[in-house]
Amino acid sequence: MRSWPGLIAASLKPASQVFDNSLIPHTWKFSNYVDVWHELPLLHWVFNSVSIALLAAGFVAVSSSIVAFGFAYFRFPGRNFLFGLVLATMMLPASVTMIPTYLIWKQTGLLGTWVPLFGANLFGSAFYIFLQRQFYLGLPRELFEAARVDGASSWHAYRRITLPLLRPAFLVALVINLMNVFNSFPIIWAMTHGQPGYSTTTTTVFMYILKGKDLGESAAMSVVNFGLVVIIVGLFLKISRWKAEVD
Repeated sequence: MRSWPGLIAASLKPASQVFDNSLIPHTWKFSNYVDVWHELPLLHWVFNSVSIALLAAGFVAVSSSIVAFGFAYFRFPGRNFLFGLVLATMMLPASVTMIPTYLIWKQTGLLGTWVPLFGANLFGSAFYIFLQRQFYLGLPRELFEAARVDGASSWHAYRRITLPLLRPAFLVALVINLMNVFNSFPIIWAMTHGQPGYSTTTTTVFMYILKGKDLGESAAMSVVNFGLVVIIVGLFLKISRWKAEVD
């Protein structure tokens, strides 16, 4: 319960008092935020963080919903076996797949760009495919059969029938992946080779701490990073609620 209050308190302390275990600073140092703003290209890193997170989360939510629709709606030989293979990939930890993924993107020549940070999300994610497929299976199949009788194609049924009904599961996938990507450090650092132009607020916070920089300023950057996540998620929820009221 004291983690976030402690972080906010640390962001308002001099470096020598960061670990004094006090929620009320003995010496207030509001200049930590000002110093971070002036010393670092914070706006550029905020733009990188938001852009990468939105692209990755948007692509994985959309692509996973399409794959999940195929597994739930279409009946073809080997469907359950293929779905089992998709689920089996969930047992591979990220630390195991990071090096092969790095080598694949290296062969494409796209390392050091944004593409590896969201490119793989174009093919969906096992967890979100499973999540959204289970939601699809709860929908009456008669909805799709009636649409087909009316001449609707499978793509039209997906876009006009399932997507509006899928909104809760779609938002869950979007928000969870948004936070995961936003807080990712090793993947972003590895795929961009740590280039300052492609840095995000999360990678900068980690490197700031690892290099032994001012811990008060590091805490200030962490507070800014957390605030961005809250703002983005809040906007998504607000927009989705407004869209539901309009519909």
